[in-house]
Amino acid sequence: GHVVTKEGVGPDPEKLEAVENFPSPANFAAIARKLTSLTKKNIPFIWGTDQVSSFNALKAALTSAPVLAHLNYELPMEILPDACGFSIGGVLAQRIDGVERPVAYASRLLSKSETNYSITEKECLALVWCLTKFRCFVWGCQVKVITDHQALCWLLSKRDLAGRLAHWSLSLQEYDITNVYRSGKAHDNADCLSRNPLQQIEEMEDDRCFIVAAIGSNAVDILSPKENGSLIRKQRAHRDWSEKISKLEDGKERVKNFVLCNGKLNKETFKDGKNYRRLCVPVECRERILQAYHDDIVSGHLCIKRTLHKICSRFFWPKMNLDITRYVQSCVSCQGRKGVPDKPPGFLQCIKVERPFEKMGMDLLGPFPLSHKGNKIIIVAVDYLTKWVELKAMPTGKAEDIAEFFVNQIFLRHGAPEQIITDRGKCFVAELTQAVVKKLHTNHKTTSSYHPQANGDVKRINHTLAAMLSMYVSTDQRDWDEALQYVCFAYNTARQESTGYSPFFLLYGREPKLPIDLELGADPNPLLTEGGATEDYADRLLIELSTAKEIGKTRMEKVKNKQKERYDSYHRDLFFQSGDLVLVYKPFRKVGKSEKLLHRWLGPFKVLRKTTPVNYEVTSATGRGKTDIVHVIRMKPFFEASNEWQLPQEIAPNNLEEK
Repeated sequence: GHVVTKEGVGPDPEKLEAVENFPSPANFAAIARKLTSLTKKNIPFIWGTDQVSSFNALKAALTSAPVLAHLNYELPMEILPDACGFSIGGVLAQRIDGVERPVAYASRLLSKSETNYSITEKECLALVWCLTKFRCFVWGCQVKVITDHQALCWLLSKRDLAGRLAHWSLSLQEYDITNVYRSGKAHDNADCLSRNPLQQIEEMEDDRCFIVAAIGSNAVDILSPKENGSLIRKQRAHRDWSEKISKLEDGKERVKNFVLCNGKLNKETFKDGKNYRRLCVPVECRERILQAYHDDIVSGHLCIKRTLHKICSRFFWPKMNLDITRYVQSCVSCQGRKGVPDKPPGFLQCIKVERPFEKMGMDLLGPFPLSHKGNKIIIVAVDYLTKWVELKAMPTGKAEDIAEFFVNQIFLRHGAPEQIITDRGKCFVAELTQAVVKKLHTNHKTTSSYHPQANGDVKRINHTLAAMLSMYVSTDQRDWDEALQYVCFAYNTARQESTGYSPFFLLYGREPKLPIDLELGADPNPLLTEGGATEDYADRLLIELSTAKEIGKTRMEKVKNKQKERYDSYHRDLFFQSGDLVLVYKPFRKVGKSEKLLHRWLGPFKVLRKTTPVNYEVTSATGRGKTDIVHVIRMKPFFEASNEWQLPQEIAPNNLEEK
């Protein structure tokens, strides 16, 4: 709807109907704002030849090209808003060589509710609407707001506003504006727009107007003039397109869906009721296009779907969807930063136990404030069947402290467990700890790196114990270790939801008597103490204990099966084979760098073997680095770049130990 020249942007004559057919004033109130000759004192209102000439001159000035000047960001910007009883409008202008030149016009009708606003509120609404309308031009720039409503200047400097004025004032805070008053006689350019606004066209849906955007953009801007010229030659050398180009140039035979535009072959596509053309791209130019519409800073490394939309709306070549998908999948930057938009991989693996102290988990809890006794750490050990807990406060988490705890409070009290599970803390994998465990013939297993969920029972109990301990510490928190064994006793004598019994009962076959039980004469074990000879106690205890263990084990299996069913519904299975290249997620931190900007998918690494249903042993892609056991939730396939695009092959130094 515009004619663009070197002087500026002028209106298309066909689009000037709203101004050309502007009706003559029909009442004095409308005339008084437009023609100054009718505003003088004691001058009667007479619409004569002079007034008609003035009014026509005004219309001619508005329709004379060039009307709109090119926006120059080096010059100050001015917005001239105005409002009347039924509409609002405004002008974006700049002063060029001392002359006020319009850059853009805008106006709209007021809604039914907006017509009830006071004149000050309408003027404020006009300003807010104009700034929103011209936001793409003025945001971040200094803007002078010129208004013929002096109260608006005072209003915007007032602090204690309420209602819609406060809301509008808040929305204006993001702009750098200065308010200047100008009398209405010098404000006729904006004032006129508010008197005769055109009905606003409804905004089109995005999916209905993307084709127009594709036509309006220059599809070959990414090619230099030299490349643009060679594009024609490369199209003609293409075996599939040379024949089509020849037929189109001869004009004897029509080629379906293909046309020549400026010597270049285009494919016509009809979609959503629109007919538009896509440039046919030879093989030599495709990599350049893929890089420009995915890798370039104005493309943003977006996902496959968005990159497909950008390229497919402008260009065409056979099997382009597959090429674009492979290119984006193999983008090393995207693979290093973005996760997998799907359910996390790896189903829940439940630990099966048959006997008390068959399998145990150990972990460190802390550090806590230095206690009066010099302790800072708690070591926690849990039996996987009975949920019995052993605790000890320690000054440090050194290997000798761990070894002493394991011997004195586990082995000497409950015997040697068949298997103990810990994380990869230095104190647990130290030579001394390993030597003690080996001496007791206990199998020591460690969790995979950066996956504490593998020792989930201990982690959950740590949370519960910390909450219980917090109830009995002083304000300086330095007496926490004094209440530790009492908290341990309270936990071991409390009923567990998973088994239906307390750990104390499953271990000893009875519930302990508390001081309050002795005071009131309550008996927590009536079945064991009711009647019967003393020699029968052992038989009754054995029956009670074996029954409780079977019930507890059955209940625990049901709870675990329910947990697994719920967990697996939010996860998926994922398999890798030996030799597959993968990326490994590592939640490391770097001092002075934002965690949100780090690329945490490292690799590629090579899969050596599958150690468990959810763990894999991996090493560097070259096979010369260290190996590591990685949970499948931290792995995703690595897509190698096609040789055709010749992208770099390594995302980050493939060192599993690097932080």
